[in-house]
Amino acid sequence: QCLPVYLFAGVICAQTCPLGFWPGSGIAVAVGFSLKLLACALQQKCFGERLGKSMWIKSQVGVNKPLIRAIEAVLRTPGWSMGKVCILCGGPDWPTSVLAGLLGLPLSEMELGTIPIIFFVTPCTLSGSFYSRASESQTWDNAASLMVASTVVVNAAMWVAAAWCIQDKFDRCHHELTQPRVDDVDLDWLDHCSMQLAESCVINWWEVPRTVWGPAIVGLILEVFVGHCFYWVPSMFFGNFEVTSDVASLRVYGGENGLIKKPGLFGLICAAVGFLGLVHLYCYIRRVQAVPFAEKWKRLRKLEASWKEQRRLAAIEASGMHVPSGTESAVMESL
Repeated sequence: QCLPVYLFAGVICAQTCPLGFWPGSGIAVAVGFSLKLLACALQQKCFGERLGKSMWIKSQVGVNKPLIRAIEAVLRTPGWSMGKVCILCGGPDWPTSVLAGLLGLPLSEMELGTIPIIFFVTPCTLSGSFYSRASESQTWDNAASLMVASTVVVNAAMWVAAAWCIQDKFDRCHHELTQPRVDDVDLDWLDHCSMQLAESCVINWWEVPRTVWGPAIVGLILEVFVGHCFYWVPSMFFGNFEVTSDVASLRVYGGENGLIKKPGLFGLICAAVGFLGLVHLYCYIRRVQAVPFAEKWKRLRKLEASWKEQRRLAAIEASGMHVPSGTESAVMESL
């Protein structure tokens, strides 16, 4: 969820609204709720539906896999249902909305199912509003903590309910969700090709030259070490900037007063250098696999038409539709 956005809106609107604290908090809630609905619509229509035109992207997402098909079945439920609401409101903004666009789900139904997000936006925004007055008394500080706890509980409950509804749909419709579909033949072919290509060239670790695995291991150790340093001693590497601080006073890098201190900059550079070792290993693997992959892909292309036809017939048979015989197919082609 856009937790920082809601918190920041609560802080800013409650402090600057000329109408007062409570009207400002109400405006912040309305703004957060409107932004959520607008973001879902833009992500679904402008990104999800456009990305859905690419077979490769749909294959990578796995829209033909049982899990995504179970999620699709839950989201296609008309109106409000517990599973639909919990997936749309509890799921992360970008993946959920883009997936809805990839699946070609109606925008009106997705927006309708997102309306209950108001029960998450309200306590989350109010926690920012109350936090802006925490220095006035302990009551405001306790209220802010209560709103944060309410936000966590609501979000956790939606995650649990969404997982339960998806699993329930998968259990009740297991046979239907695991059967091949005619519309997914091209995606199934891409999955089949990926499996065949992965098996055509397996690289064993002990076959990798030392000049390749050496920098990769050193880079991995460096990445882990820097990450632990940043996690356990953050004050040594980074400065503090509160949500209520003046933006004009923000300095990204400036010695001890900057957001990134000198040790922090050095750590970021070390992490970037360590990452280069992993990039070197990735490039080596791609280079070694290039020729076997090209040869295997040529053989797969020759089998594509027959494989898809067999898959299509299997999908038709699984759906209970009539499979045309050879004579019927010839008559249909002549027509």
